[in-house]
Amino acid sequence: MTCTTAENSFALPDPLRYLDAPAMPDLAADMVYAGTVTPAPTIPKNCPGSVTAPPDVAAPALCKIPATGGPANVPWIMHPGLYPGGIEVTQGRTVYLMPGIYWIGGGGLDIGGGGSILTIEDELDAAPDVADATWGGGVMIYNSELPNAAGGPIILNSSGATMKLKALDDPSSDYNDIVIFQDRALTTSVTLNGSSSTTEVEGIVYVPGAQVKLNGNGGTLILDQVIANTYDINGNGGTIKVLSRTGVDAVIVAAGLVD
Repeated sequence: MTCTTAENSFALPDPLRYLDAPAMPDLAADMVYAGTVTPAPTIPKNCPGSVTAPPDVAAPALCKIPATGGPANVPWIMHPGLYPGGIEVTQGRTVYLMPGIYWIGGGGLDIGGGGSILTIEDELDAAPDVADATWGGGVMIYNSELPNAAGGPIILNSSGATMKLKALDDPSSDYNDIVIFQDRALTTSVTLNGSSSTTEVEGIVYVPGAQVKLNGNGGTLILDQVIANTYDINGNGGTIKVLSRTGVDAVIVAAGLVD
């Protein structure tokens, strides 16, 4: 089911239209290896802390985890800040996000190919069982673009993996309770897919200028609140739940579009 303004007679004013976009921060702090192998693996090129090719605002490039030919089963801890060329996690790797705002300058965020992504409160929580059970921390992913880096989509579409994002938890912040905020000028889609696993996104998903695709697809997709220009909703043998932080499952009974 795709909802568009032509099909939907109750387009609503954007409830967050007066919220300013976050200022572009400094480059993110170095990634930290969360495994036990010694010596620690080399940080991939274009990722924070890379020695051979550190992130460069003047020449943004995708931070790919793993890098081509990189070691298997390497978990990484990432920190808030600017990622000028975007982030990609594939091939069964796991990325843990420390609390804060992740400013994507171009290239988007793509979690696929069995890759996992989880928010954590502390680096000590960076282990699969611990992170899944505690599910702490809180982030906001701001998806934008740079003059020399086109904005990319946000895609959480990783079959059989764990994808658990919790919204920024800072009552003093204007962005409290927002987990995804896409630049109002971007028209690239945001795809949230259950995909034979459980994908949990707690917080407000705010995509005022583009489409949000919600797919159960054999798994369970659990959301809080979605504000978008258009929707594409497809259960496809899966389940889409809207919890709205009540702890009680609810079905999608209405969808209002940003006008």
